[in-house]
Amino acid sequence: MSTNPPVPTASTTSVAEHEELANKVAQKAPQPDPAQPVAGANEGKDVDQVVDPQRAAQDTSERNGSSKQGWQLLCGPMLKYTRLNDDGSRWHGSVLIVLRAPPESGRRKPDEPSCSLNGKDSRTKVVHLFTERDRIYWRFDLEVALGDDEREVWYSIVLPGQQHDKIERSFWVPKVSQSFRIMFFSCNGFVPGAEKQVNGLALWNDVLRLHAKSPLHVMIGGGDQVYSDGVCEPHAPLCPWAEELSPLKRSKIPFPLELRDKVDDWFFQHYCDWFNVSPFREANAQIPQLNIWDDHDIVDGFGTYRDAWQRAPVFMGVGEIAWKYMSLFQQHLPPSTTINGLIYDPASFNPVIAPAQRPTPSTAQEAAPTSRAGKSEEVEKQKGLTEGGEEVELDPSYVRHPQEGPYIKHRGLSICTSLGEGILFYGLDCRTDRTRHRICYADTYQAMFDRLENDLVPGKTKHLLLLLGVPIAYPRLVWAETLMTSKVMAPLRLLNKTFGICSSLFNDFDGKVELLDDLEDHWAAAVHKAERNHLVQRLQTLSYAKQVRITILSGDVHLAAVGRFFSKAKFNVPQEKDHRYIVNVISSAITNAPPPEAIGDVLNTRNKLHRMDHYTDENLMDIFEESVNGSARRFNKTCYTTRNYCVITRSDPSAGPEATTAEELGEHYAKQEANQGEQPKTSLFGKMMRKDKRDGSPPRSGVEKGEISGGTGTIAKNVKGAQVEHDASALAPATGTKVADALNISLRLEVDMKSPEGKTKAYGFSIPRLER
Repeated sequence: MSTNPPVPTASTTSVAEHEELANKVAQKAPQPDPAQPVAGANEGKDVDQVVDPQRAAQDTSERNGSSKQGWQLLCGPMLKYTRLNDDGSRWHGSVLIVLRAPPESGRRKPDEPSCSLNGKDSRTKVVHLFTERDRIYWRFDLEVALGDDEREVWYSIVLPGQQHDKIERSFWVPKVSQSFRIMFFSCNGFVPGAEKQVNGLALWNDVLRLHAKSPLHVMIGGGDQVYSDGVCEPHAPLCPWAEELSPLKRSKIPFPLELRDKVDDWFFQHYCDWFNVSPFREANAQIPQLNIWDDHDIVDGFGTYRDAWQRAPVFMGVGEIAWKYMSLFQQHLPPSTTINGLIYDPASFNPVIAPAQRPTPSTAQEAAPTSRAGKSEEVEKQKGLTEGGEEVELDPSYVRHPQEGPYIKHRGLSICTSLGEGILFYGLDCRTDRTRHRICYADTYQAMFDRLENDLVPGKTKHLLLLLGVPIAYPRLVWAETLMTSKVMAPLRLLNKTFGICSSLFNDFDGKVELLDDLEDHWAAAVHKAERNHLVQRLQTLSYAKQVRITILSGDVHLAAVGRFFSKAKFNVPQEKDHRYIVNVISSAITNAPPPEAIGDVLNTRNKLHRMDHYTDENLMDIFEESVNGSARRFNKTCYTTRNYCVITRSDPSAGPEATTAEELGEHYAKQEANQGEQPKTSLFGKMMRKDKRDGSPPRSGVEKGEISGGTGTIAKNVKGAQVEHDASALAPATGTKVADALNISLRLEVDMKSPEGKTKAYGFSIPRLER
């Protein structure tokens, strides 16, 4: 079945009008400074100089020596982790660099850089990933033998003709049969104007301090690794297009080659600028990444607007370009098509895949579920396409979606890989398939469960970390959705469309209320409720069948919280034996400015004991008993609006100290009792907000909160951790449990968002393994 949009008829007059408008937009669009060297250019630069679209493409050639003849480093090095081999004895990953070719290189085959690793039985392979104009992307595939001790691996890169000028960095690998120390983050960028509210990328300084004390083996990016919203801002290529007040006219403007090239240059420069800014640049070179993308990697709300708008030529063109640079910079993969791989039909105002450049792969051959790494030759050679239709091999850690996305004409890429002993990771690409009424195709879910059915080993795999970009256990805001779609907003929408009044209330794309795309993006939105509940039920069934504890990681919402599903109190199931107990760790944002504290308070008032189905309840955990400054939090203990990130370790001697002194835990370590008489502390405003009967009632006891224990002391309850100066806080603080295989979670919240140090306070809890 074809996924290409239908081609509507259009009169010759209307086509000519829109082509004329498109040409005006393309001519007015500013041209970013093409491919200037940026390596080192952002060191010491204020963050607003990096995110300002006008300054993002400034000429930095003199500072970086572009006047010299030779190869120039534009971006990198950037590490990526891919997988362990079947027996867990070898680590596989890659490092990416982007170079500018010297003028005299012409059209000859590019000279190869080289990369070497220290240590016995380590291997490297250079891969010419992609070339566009004078930009050349090189990937070095890395393979490291694991030993009896975790160790620091040094790598050295030599550019062509520069043998005496090496780039030397290091990363850490675990020992054999050790679980990874994991860092999780999301929302690593700024919406326009947010950079003024905080001190740049300060939390990455905290990550590097933590890494220096207790090295991290991987950092998981939960989406929005870059913020590309600035492509519509002043001095950016799509500013003239965004200034057209009528969403209808804007949706019909074609995407001519001239404008497309300017947008492509903007994305390239933006990626180089952002991945070169300190201290994120240093983290990229030392800690291997594992990324899944989300809307801001494309543009705010992509996939959640009306279908007619999503199929607008400019919008689909931006999606294609965003896919290209996500593939290159975040996945170290060649893009499936170049920027010129689309043909734009002015009669339909929709992009059409160019058959000669984009042959459709055999659905029967590629849609088969992927098996565990190394199990079959087919897994080792999943097929992708370069810009010329050339086949490339995908690493077996990838799970390619069976269908192309509706608005991004590529098959989504999810990731399934081991994170050491007892931990399997699955990152579900929830953006490529997304529409306003669907998050993922049914066969995308089936591909995920087929892969998990094969890779989860009962008795060996203790924990499954499932990455979903947007929280799934999160308070409902049905009243806000109803208000924003009601007729009350119609007069304001008309004023905005006609005169540009109340422009901050409506988005720049389809003219809807600005926050509506965020609400409809949520799993808890009314339109996604059935899909959400079905997914959770399938996960619970998988947990029971494979005897594995499932934990969900999410970002997106710019606050820290912990949601959870669990069996109803009437079933009296201890937490460690409850296969329905699924925790949703919500950590966002590591860089973007947080929302006002009142937003967290409103969400807290919506924290009901909600009935998901006959067997399952859900709510948010009371984890934030005190503020980052040490004062008691009497009202809102569930949602903390400050910048943050998360550290995850497994309770195991090989993962580090078992924890936990009273000093490290703080005074309020994990409670072991059921807290039967505990009543939630709620303000008068909160009590008024709780009267929505559809959302249930407040939990009346610890049992109903999901905090019942069978005596092993693994209750998922608040622990106030220590400041980062304490050695043990470099690990995820535990809850005092000595139970093997518990997953220790540490939410690390910024103490002062104006400080360049980025110091954090840790809030921790444990998630028990699933027992029979």
